[in-house]
Amino acid sequence: MFRPLAHNALAVLSLAAICQAGPAQAQTRDENWKHCPDANPDLTIAACTAIMQSGQESTENLASAFNNRGVAYDDKGQFDLAITDYNQAIRLEPNSADAFNNRGNAYNRKGQLDLAIADYNQAIRLEPNLATAFSNRGAAYHSQGQEDLAIADCNQAILLMPDFADAYNNRGNAHRRKGEYDLAIADYSQAILLKPDLAQAIFNRGFSYDAKDQFELGIADYDQDLRLRPNHGEGWNNRCWDRAILGQLVQALEDCNHALQLQPKDAKTLDSRGFTFLKLGRFDLAIIDYDAALALDPKLAVSLYGRGLAERTSDAVKARTDITAALAIDAQVAGNFRKWGVILALPAGLPESVTVPATLAGEILDALEKQPEYLTITGLYDRNKSNAAWMQSEQGQTVRMLERLMRTDAVVIAVIPETGGPVLQYSVGGVKQSDANIRVADLASDAAYRHAIAGLIAQSICQSAQVHGILSKLSAGTGTK
Repeated sequence: MFRPLAHNALAVLSLAAICQAGPAQAQTRDENWKHCPDANPDLTIAACTAIMQSGQESTENLASAFNNRGVAYDDKGQFDLAITDYNQAIRLEPNSADAFNNRGNAYNRKGQLDLAIADYNQAIRLEPNLATAFSNRGAAYHSQGQEDLAIADCNQAILLMPDFADAYNNRGNAHRRKGEYDLAIADYSQAILLKPDLAQAIFNRGFSYDAKDQFELGIADYDQDLRLRPNHGEGWNNRCWDRAILGQLVQALEDCNHALQLQPKDAKTLDSRGFTFLKLGRFDLAIIDYDAALALDPKLAVSLYGRGLAERTSDAVKARTDITAALAIDAQVAGNFRKWGVILALPAGLPESVTVPATLAGEILDALEKQPEYLTITGLYDRNKSNAAWMQSEQGQTVRMLERLMRTDAVVIAVIPETGGPVLQYSVGGVKQSDANIRVADLASDAAYRHAIAGLIAQSICQSAQVHGILSKLSAGTGTK
């Protein structure tokens, strides 16, 4: 998800320079400057080139022409040509903060982040109040994984320009990478308020809702993103994924097919369609898509696990191999599939370290869904999920957060090897618990014992201080703004 970069065009012409030309020359020259810059990058390139070749311009005006043509090349994705023009602009006007900022953008989009940050540093030294340079440097820090530096730069950009939508979007990206989804959503919402057609912020907010398991809100944002960007493959793919999770399988398949027309070699989109076929019970087609996804990304745990489930009846050996490999990459993948509505028996012959977490997670989820506390939360959500204002309210957010916490607890299961024998690890209120008294071998072989343990863990989740604290506030009418 690449964020848009802000460009700053330099001042284009001095009045004295215009007055030096004769009437016929002035008309041609004025027309060229009118299109240097222009919304059409090809017009900009032609006009700026004519100005450079005229031999009539001052050093300042030539620097402007090179900078403006560089922006046009940048917009066309021709970053090396853009950098060459920015180099010329900087040679002619070494104190141009805008040219350094724009060259930083081109380096950023090429992935040369150290060079981009060096240019943003110079732009800020030359013009300490250049909000775009702070925002762009923040985006570059985000690309490097330096989220705290990114947030600090975006804070400064917003301080300098409080209505700077791109800075809010960039800061939202950093918060999202840190797992601070509520802060990310708040920033994306502010960006969208300031610039309603900022499609990337709309898409990013949908992505953040997905991370909070708020798939209905995610779909709403992807709907808007696709209205603005009908050819945005990621938008089609993400909406396919959310619809598949919610059981809207025909619509999901249509979205994935559309996404694959736009990006036929995208592993995540192939995985999404494989997941859709898996939920449709078309295991043969799921395997084909998972094979294609794994050819592109062999370590994609969701595709390995999904293919393993699809292979259970056709090739039990391959199924066990895929599922074991998937869990070695991501120990939570089995619980996630259960959470996403895929309830399929595991193939026989898997080791306890695989079968116990995967099977027990499903049984804990089943037991959780019968607990009164959980029914209270989901009942409140079901009654209000069509109310967009409630979904955005403090109560709506709290209810969704609590449901997500409880379901996440239910699937955080692991078997930890110990010298005295394996120990079961599970989660209550987001805190991992270990219990050496639970017999791991019996969990694998004794369905009644496993069912009883699942019920006890589900009760523990619902009786946690965090769950009861929030339920008390909801029943008292607090936290319901």
